[in-house]
Amino acid sequence: AIESSTRDGIDKAKALLAMADIYYQKEQYVKAQPLYNEALPIIPANYPDYQTIEKRTYLLNDIARNEQIVVLEDSLQALAKLPEAEQIAIIEKVIEAKKKADQEEQKRLEEAARQQSLRDQNSALSQAGLSLGEIADKSWYFYNPTTVSAGKSEFQRRWGARKLEDDWRRRDKNTFSFDDFSQSDETGEGDESVAATDSISAEDKEKLDKENDPHCVEYYLKQIPKTEEEIKVCNDVIQEGLYNMGVILKDKLEDFDAARGEFNELQSRFPDNIYRLDVYYNMYLMAVREGDEAQAEVYRQLIINDFADSDYGVAMKDPDYFDNLR
Repeated sequence: AIESSTRDGIDKAKALLAMADIYYQKEQYVKAQPLYNEALPIIPANYPDYQTIEKRTYLLNDIARNEQIVVLEDSLQALAKLPEAEQIAIIEKVIEAKKKADQEEQKRLEEAARQQSLRDQNSALSQAGLSLGEIADKSWYFYNPTTVSAGKSEFQRRWGARKLEDDWRRRDKNTFSFDDFSQSDETGEGDESVAATDSISAEDKEKLDKENDPHCVEYYLKQIPKTEEEIKVCNDVIQEGLYNMGVILKDKLEDFDAARGEFNELQSRFPDNIYRLDVYYNMYLMAVREGDEAQAEVYRQLIINDFADSDYGVAMKDPDYFDNLR
């Protein structure tokens, strides 16, 4: 039903949600995420369980984002171990697939524009007998459910489900400040930066352009970690992604088995990771919630033995800690 749909209407949304719910119940969150993501902008705000669908979409977006980060960094490290010729061969396949996807997306956009044009023409013909005031009122973008739905779908496709907040397009909202510009203007450093950019050679500019173009091999080669420091940064990102997924699964979805899977993978791959204390404590809390006192005691002892001076370690030395926590 999804594949044969020719318009982003409520029928397609129902099919998307039905399939997403199946994957969600099977705890296949990464497969459910794009389906919820596509359905959310199509359904109206008064759709049954809209808030639940919206919340679930945001949560699964967080899980998928961290999953994609881990997969990407693992892939880059795997590429780093291959000879450059093999790296280039793999990258060329990726580029070919991207070009094909871009072409299909362009066709989709052109078809969507054509369909919208036809709808607009039909709407104009049907309103030909109305007064000028009625036409102006009815044709405004936000009074037209069709154009609003199309706009929401296009936004969701391009950006994903985003919360309404400042700097929503920026991944790191703390790295940008207008003070940066004012300081450079006052000190004159901005002019020097512009001059340095203007003085770049044609060869360097071509190289820079290729490194920023996802249709060029150089774009991907630049991302592959080569030094020990770059590999360490890559591993740090993987650790953070695994930990984040564990916390989201535990706290937001209360899927303790899936959360343990992420935490255990983090512990097995990176035994000395910086999240060890928090992992132990989260594992302890899940065992308490499930009434597994033996497992809870295992992690309580790990915290007391390995992190005796931490706040958790000091607190858990209290024999009444379990009852106090409850």
